[in-house]
Formats: sequence, structure tokens, C-alpha cells
Amino acid sequence: MSLRSCARSPWLWSTFLGAVSWSLGSSILQPGLAAALLLVGPLVAVPCLLYLLLRAWDPADRLLRSPGAPWAQFSAALLLLGSFALPPGLRAALLCLPWSGFCALVAFRGLMRLVTRERKERRAAHELAVSAGMLYLPVGGVWLIASRWGSEFLGFGEPIVLLTAAHFHFSGFVLPLLAGFAARVLPGVHARVTVLGVVSGVPLVALGIALSPGGFRLLELLATGWLFAATVLLAGLQFRVAGRSGDTPAALLLTLSGCSLVAAMMLAVTYALGTFLGEFWLDIPTMVRFHATSNVFGFALPGIASWFLVTLRPAQSKAPTAPERRNCVASAR
Repeated sequence: MSLRSCARSPWLWSTFLGAVSWSLGSSILQPGLAAALLLVGPLVAVPCLLYLLLRAWDPADRLLRSPGAPWAQFSAALLLLGSFALPPGLRAALLCLPWSGFCALVAFRGLMRLVTRERKERRAAHELAVSAGMLYLPVGGVWLIASRWGSEFLGFGEPIVLLTAAHFHFSGFVLPLLAGFAARVLPGVHARVTVLGVVSGVPLVALGIALSPGGFRLLELLATGWLFAATVLLAGLQFRVAGRSGDTPAALLLTLSGCSLVAAMMLAVTYALGTFLGEFWLDIPTMVRFHATSNVFGFALPGIASWFLVTLRPAQSKAPTAPERRNCVASAR
């Protein structure tokens, strides 16, 4: 793929315009660090990942490849950004509805992937990871509406509601998709265990946090430890992909992504352990400042950028077939 063909992609234009909108919006609106980090997802991470997904796996996807899909996504994300110019309430919540609708569209496409794929292909680790990430995304959209409405949701208030929305945009969408990309390049037991850990860990952590106020803090600790183990496996998978990559910048970005992921999840385990013991070593603002920032700017964006650089190579312009992937892995071994 050439840079010229990149310039013709509506999804990349949506990503570029989203990044500009995020920079200007964050500077002008100053919504706070947690909100600014969350907005990176709808404005930058989601459109770029959808571009990579469509290019590598679903070139015939009529729904997300329709000319209006990228602009609908960008418009919805822009309205979401605009909601932070308003105080919490009905008007701010209404501006979140288009984004939640787009998330539902992505989830519908993820469900169709599970239904229409052949059984053997559907059970592949990378397919499971991608479909799960697409299905988790609208959960973040629902929590965003609740956050901008300004009322408690399922017994939780701010900033937990906003942070839960961020959890399902990054841990729920970005994390499984990046795991799926790595699992597709290096299939095997390592990839399968990694994907199963990530796909199950995301909802388990959310459930643990939901039950924690009722005194069931052990589940939050166990779920966080489970997801931490899965992310360590993912980091190892990314290191292996980086070591066998012929693209040095992409390899460095993928390595940075893996290291940042492990560091961020170590903070999450420390927070969960402190909460379980009643010590509270880390508070929410500290977790936002270090854990969330590391997840967004250390793990998610470098990881996405690394796979984007890979698509710039002519050899990667066409998705490899299953026999080609097996031969590639065999030769690398």
C-alpha cells in the first residue's frame, strides 16, 4: 500500500480529522484528564482500528465499507466531543446518542462475523478476539450516555461511570483487536490462551468492580489478576511479532506497546490488592494519571501505529491465506 492510497481512505481521513478535533477540543473545552483520555478512543483509535480491520480481514464488508460509514463515525464522535462543552444533563446525554448508535452498528457487525463465518474459522483465536471487541464497544457507549446524563448508573456515580465507559473503549475494544492482530500473525497455543484470557478478563473486571461496593472485593482482585496474566501473555506475543518483523519502527512501537500494557496492568493489580486489603495505596486520580495515560498513549496508540506501519509495506497489502500464514510461521521458527 502506498501513501497515496492511504490519502484516499475515508477511514484514515476520519482518524486524521478526529486527532485534530481531539487536540483542539481538549485544549479549548478542557474536559479533564479522564474525559480527554476517553475521547482518544472514539476520535482516533476506533476509526483507525476499523480501517486496519477492513483492510486486513474484511475487504468485502459492505456495511462498514459503505461511503457514509466513516463520516457517520466522525460526526458521531464529534458530537460526543461537543457533549463535554455542556454541563451533565439531558442535552449532553442526547449528544452521545449518535456515538452509541454507531457502537451498536459495530457490535451488529461483530455478531454477524460470528454467525456467518464457517465454524472452523469462527473458532480461530484472532476471529474470536475481533468479534468480542466489536461486541464490547456499545457497552462503553451506554456508560457514556449515563456519564453525560450526570445521574447514578447501576448504583455508581462519577468518576466510576466515566471510567467504565473508558474501560470498554480501550480494554473492551482496542485490547481484543490488538490481541487478534498478533494472534493472526502468530497462531498457536500462546495466541489462543492470550485471546481467551483477554476476552474473558474484560467483563470479569467490570463485574468485579460492580460487585465491589457490596463487599465482594475478592472477585475484583481475582479478575484483575486474571486480566493482568492475559496482558503479560499478550505483551509476550507482541514481543515475538516484533522480533520477527522486518520493519524496525513497527517493531519498536509494538515493543513499547507491550511494555506499557504490563506497566499499566501492574498498577491495576496494585490498586485492586490495596482495595481488597483496605489500604488504598492508589487513589482514582493517581490511577487516571498513570494507569489510564499509559494505556492510551503507551499501549493503545503505539500498538495501533505499529500495525498501521505494517500495512504500508507492499508485502502486507493483501491479507495472507491460511496456508501462507502457516508457511510464514514455520519458516520463522
